[in-house]
This record gives sequence, C-alpha cells and structure tokens, in this order.
Amino acid sequence: MARIIVILLSLISLTAYAQDSLDIKSVYLENNIAYRIKNGNPYSGTLVKKRKNGHIVYTENYSKGIILTKNLYFNTKTRKLANRTIYNKNRPFVPKKEFVLNLSSDTIEIKYFTEKGSKDFVEQFEQGQLIYSCEYNGKKKHGLETCHNEDGTKQIFEYNMGKKIKNKVE
Repeated sequence: MARIIVILLSLISLTAYAQDSLDIKSVYLENNIAYRIKNGNPYSGTLVKKRKNGHIVYTENYSKGIILTKNLYFNTKTRKLANRTIYNKNRPFVPKKEFVLNLSSDTIEIKYFTEKGSKDFVEQFEQGQLIYSCEYNGKKKHGLETCHNEDGTKQIFEYNMGKKIKNKVE
C-alpha cells in the first residue's frame, strides 16, 4: 500500500514537472497569489528550487497563481520524494494533507488538516499496514491514539486536550 502511494506521488510529481517550470525566483507573491515577474500574470505550472550542483531541493505546483502542492526531496543522487503537501484550493498555503516519507524504510506518515489548517488526524503505515493513528485538536492529541506493536498487540490511549485519560490494550 505505502509503495503504491509513493509510486503514485512520484508519478504525479513527474507529470507536474513536465509542465511549464520556472526557477522559484521567477515569481513573486502578493496576497498569497503567485505572479510571474516577467509579465505580472498569475502563474500556472511548477516552480523549482535547485542547488548550484543541479540537485532539486523542492518544487511547488500552481494553478492560476494558487499553490496546489509542494514537494520536498531528499538530498540523494536520485530525486526521491521526502515530503508532499497538498494545499487547500480555497485557502492558499493552508495545508489539507501532508505525506512524510522515510528514506531508509518503507514507512509513510499522512497528516490530515482541518479547513483552517490545524492538524486533525495522523496515520503511519509500514509496508502498507497501519501501525499508528491519532486524533488531534491542533497541536494537542485529542481523542484516540492507536498503536500496533510488532507482536500484533493493539494499544489504545485516549487523550483530552493533550492529557492522557485512558489506556487499554487489545
């Protein structure tokens, strides 16, 4: 499952990169809308931040000046995705969902955000299997936190505004 998500994210990233792409310094932001410096029009396409050696650090995808996604890459010889943020189309620069990938393992973390951009829910998968989930109210755990141990034991903790109130093992 996690491999499929990684492959899909990579393909989406490569597709977006094949569109119109400019250096990040070729646009300016005004009221959270990206405009091309050259002509002042809202930008659609991919912005790229590269190091001097050509390594792509991150890319940002825009449509009519509104940010859609941001991809951050590991500092490796091949372009490997480390983090992908999907933004709320109606509220520029407010995250909707974030994927965090691990370079050395097959682990992926998915963070979900509310309409206003505060953290709402987190899931972690290892080799396609759910190993952790937690409900949030912004920065604080609020609701159920579920952990799946290597031996298959499931632990559930309950939180109220960051304070643990219940602990049970299944």
